[in-house]
Amino acid sequence: MRTLIVPAILTIFIFLSSHAQDDESLVEISRETFAKEGNIFVRLEDGKERQLTFTLSDEKPNLIDSRDLVIFVRNEKVVQEQKEYYRKKIMTVGINDFLEKEISSQKPYKDGVNNTTEIIRVDNPSVSSDGNYLFFLANHTSTTSQLIKLEISSGKWILLFSAEEYELLNSGLFKDYFLIGRNEPGAAGQMIYYYLVDQTGKKVKEFNSKESMNQFKQLIQQ
Repeated sequence: MRTLIVPAILTIFIFLSSHAQDDESLVEISRETFAKEGNIFVRLEDGKERQLTFTLSDEKPNLIDSRDLVIFVRNEKVVQEQKEYYRKKIMTVGINDFLEKEISSQKPYKDGVNNTTEIIRVDNPSVSSDGNYLFFLANHTSTTSQLIKLEISSGKWILLFSAEEYELLNSGLFKDYFLIGRNEPGAAGQMIYYYLVDQTGKKVKEFNSKESMNQFKQLIQQ
């Protein structure tokens, strides 16, 4: 009887390769959403892309993973006499059933820029960590923007505070806090000042510039 002798190096290689394959199978690939040519797509766990909308007018998608939904902005062209403009609707679409639902198409107030309750501006939309709210900037007065907290289930608008820019922190010590830039009078005159605030707008930390605010963000994300 012949005995098959497997070299030790080959045995180690086979052992390591099998464990590497096991490790690869344990890696979870998260779903993600994106807009392309005016339509909303989702990239699934297996890496395949699925097209969810087909209007050529959709943008700014955010994934609500726990509900198998994508919330996004739809642009609607309006022609009135010789005037053309785009108004916006906030929509959701199902990842599995493709069903669309309108969440909001009107503000609960007339803004000071366009004097309309139609939604003209939805900047930097971000979903809350629990998936229940959409935050974004909208026109408010003629000189200020407002951070909006939109309840996704009901379409209810909650006006939080004025801000010209913001970022929602979604992890760490200051999860669900905001980094904001706000146009207001101060020691250096009327200009944009930068803060860390909670969801009531209460100032938690002040920064002397946008650069120092970004340095702080990098520090807390380490």
